[in-house]
Amino acid sequence: MKSYPVITAHGISSKDFNSPTLTSLKDIQRWLLVCKQNQIRFETLESVLNSKGARLACLTFDDALTSILKVVEYLPSTGTIFVATDYVGKTNRWKGQPSWVPEEKCLSWSQIKELSQAGWCIGAHSATHPDFSRCDVHNIRNEIEFSKKTVEDQVGQACRHFAYPYGKAPVSAQEIVEESGMIGYGTEPGWCDERQDLKFVPRLDIYDLVRSGMASNWAWDEPDGFDLQLMKYKRWIGAGIRNVRRLAS
Repeated sequence: MKSYPVITAHGISSKDFNSPTLTSLKDIQRWLLVCKQNQIRFETLESVLNSKGARLACLTFDDALTSILKVVEYLPSTGTIFVATDYVGKTNRWKGQPSWVPEEKCLSWSQIKELSQAGWCIGAHSATHPDFSRCDVHNIRNEIEFSKKTVEDQVGQACRHFAYPYGKAPVSAQEIVEESGMIGYGTEPGWCDERQDLKFVPRLDIYDLVRSGMASNWAWDEPDGFDLQLMKYKRWIGAGIRNVRRLAS
């Protein structure tokens, strides 16, 4: 059975530096060129899963930061953007944002609408970007439903995609996303196929794909089980370090 990658990214930096929330423009340009040379086409997840094509992937950008405009012209096709609706036109300094994450400006609604008209898929990323593992069911429902409606009202199209803030997706959040008729995206490393539980879709981080010596060909060649376990282990270590930083700040 054919499986496909869903790839996540955040901000794009002009500096020669990569982190879990910031990708070097030079590195992502190089990676996108290789994707283009290998005839990779980026589509929405529905299109990917409903296609028999061997060279499809889903490229997503969380937080709707203005820096993603730096790579639009290099993309072989369009991607999916997840919007934290209360912060459109502001910055990514939402409550709970770790101090080590660089401050960036978020796209305006006019910029988001332009991208939508150019074929980009616009999804929701909650209203205020909270950690759902620290929220009650009422707040989670409000965050999901309000952000979905806001995207639909602003863009004029159905919102069918939702990325869980910080990748935190308790069962209650997954159930609400499913009730809302959306696909839910986490940050657990993995690939998708037609059997995928669409309440919690795994994603590969662009940070792991552009790094020197890493398997950047994963946009067309599925990593083996050991590689995925290694990525999960690194993700777990990184989350632990970030929690220590958060508690110390």
